[in-house]
Amino acid sequence: MKIAPSLFVLFLLSFLELKAVDIPETASILPGYDKYSVISHFDNRPLSNEEGVWFSVEDGLKVAIENTEPENKLNPLFQIVAIESDDTSLDCGQILGYLQTSENHRILRMWAYSEMEGNVWKKPVECVAELDESNHYMLVNKPKIKFRFAINLLRLFPSFIDGLNIYPYLDKKKIKPGFKRIYPTPKSNEIIYF
Repeated sequence: MKIAPSLFVLFLLSFLELKAVDIPETASILPGYDKYSVISHFDNRPLSNEEGVWFSVEDGLKVAIENTEPENKLNPLFQIVAIESDDTSLDCGQILGYLQTSENHRILRMWAYSEMEGNVWKKPVECVAELDESNHYMLVNKPKIKFRFAINLLRLFPSFIDGLNIYPYLDKKKIKPGFKRIYPTPKSNEIIYF
């Protein structure tokens, strides 16, 4: 009987942890947000591994990832904001999503707005982002929907069994979309004097 209350407490704690992140259903636009103001802001304070200006080659998009909760050291929430884009319909300062750290500091929970209705981004979809060891590349694992069907062909079509052919499906490895940090620049290119 002593096990049941502790399991109940663990269940409640896990539910509270899942509900602790409050992502807005619609994205907003931050006024006065551009590349130069962001870099100036970043220059005047220490940055975490997730923060900086990132570039997506796939979309031709530059985003700023900024901590929205600097006082929260354990599990901060970061906002992803567009600062430059090849897509002219995307406004500078448009919030595109959010990131939150997890137990593994290289794996982040990510919410990206998935639908645009008029000029407003809606419906955040949760996915996973992974930082590489150098903290200069971030890969995004988009959610996938898979369907599996099982049919007992012997019961449905006993006379067609001889003509049944099975072909393997090769699941090709796909390149994951992601971001490359462009500010602050990687320190691996620094000149070292002996």
